Amino acid sequence: MIRLEAPKPAVTRPAKISMMSHLSPDYRFKIALSFPGEVRQRVQNVAEILGASIPRESILYDRWLQPELARFNLDTYLTELYHKHSLLLVVFLSGDYERKEWCSLEWRTVRDLIKQKCDDRVMLLRLDDEEISGLRSIDGYLDIRHIPDTEVAVAILTRLAILTNLPLPEKTTEQGEPEADIPDAPQYWKQQKDLGPTPILNKIQERPRWCIWIRPAEFRPARFRDKEQCTDFMRRFTNTRRSRNAVFREDLLETGNDWVGCEYEDEGKFHLYLQRWVLFRSAQFVQNLALDHQVQLGDRTHVLEILDRVTVAYEIVAIMARDGIVSGKTLLSFSFHKVDGRQLTWPQDAIGDINLIDSNSWSEDDAFEIRRVVDSGRRVPEGRALALETSIAIYSKFRWFDPPRDLLKSTQMSRFGSITPD
Repeated sequence: MIRLEAPKPAVTRPAKISMMSHLSPDYRFKIALSFPGEVRQRVQNVAEILGASIPRESILYDRWLQPELARFNLDTYLTELYHKHSLLLVVFLSGDYERKEWCSLEWRTVRDLIKQKCDDRVMLLRLDDEEISGLRSIDGYLDIRHIPDTEVAVAILTRLAILTNLPLPEKTTEQGEPEADIPDAPQYWKQQKDLGPTPILNKIQERPRWCIWIRPAEFRPARFRDKEQCTDFMRRFTNTRRSRNAVFREDLLETGNDWVGCEYEDEGKFHLYLQRWVLFRSAQFVQNLALDHQVQLGDRTHVLEILDRVTVAYEIVAIMARDGIVSGKTLLSFSFHKVDGRQLTWPQDAIGDINLIDSNSWSEDDAFEIRRVVDSGRRVPEGRALALETSIAIYSKFRWFDPPRDLLKSTQMSRFGSITPD
């Protein structure tokens, strides 16, 4: 097969484009995704990115059609959707694809399209080098093993634009879109490595946990003039009393050569909270947290724990920018560990009988990371919107694919109050 190169956009998430009016009414879906379950999480990421550029209802992704697909003779029904009601079939090829019965049904559709000389409606993406029945050395594919998901989405939209004779996706960035990832400066890793372990950090690492990491794209050792300025920044920020701010206590404050930090443990009969944060003069901020343990929630994580802390992270960036500490691009990452099988929850009454999330929302992965690159000059209101979108991306990792955005937005506003930081 012929290996092709992905397009190299200036950003990895395409600008929103409108194609609906140009499509034949015979095609219900612009894009249909065919894949084995072993790569579902990656396909889910690509689908979410595509869904920010074209209507979600124009993408054939099985998780978004669960009520419709709960039916007899699903094999026949799906074949019709892929063959007659989908314009572009995107196939994620691997050895697992070759072995799956349902993928074999979808592959028959691909073969029939080739027979009908409609092979331009098929796009092949490669995940490994295993042999696939029916493919030949003359067939072209895109090797996506080392391509970011956002670039994969750009490639799919580019192919769709070619197929529909529309302009290619613009290479501009819109509010809320994750940009091309930026490699982490090695100096940031060295700063963290020099810290060493602590008793509370060791406790955090033994539990289901996550890490919030903020750092400017360009490393400079003294964005804060000195450690005293770091301390004053954290003191002022935590005094804003936002929901789930980092804990700042003068009696627990630690200092190093180029950093200040604080670690905190709160263990009661019905709860356990563990956290440690460090702010470097370089404006690198690292916060390690055990996922909140509350007896009434069991081994589940409250949706608002994620929304609150992600919103706080974006506000840290906004206030650093307002104070002239950072400028240009800033990276944020939210990494989760030891969370395989962990569920989300959002109880609506005291005893939890009413819950906005069903029991099917849990993490299929032991660890995952959500990374975002943001413009440090964005105002706090824009940061709120970005925080909400990032939280929703995290929720999708726990298989909560259709959260109530309006309710989350209003809850975020009620918990954080005024959009202007003190």
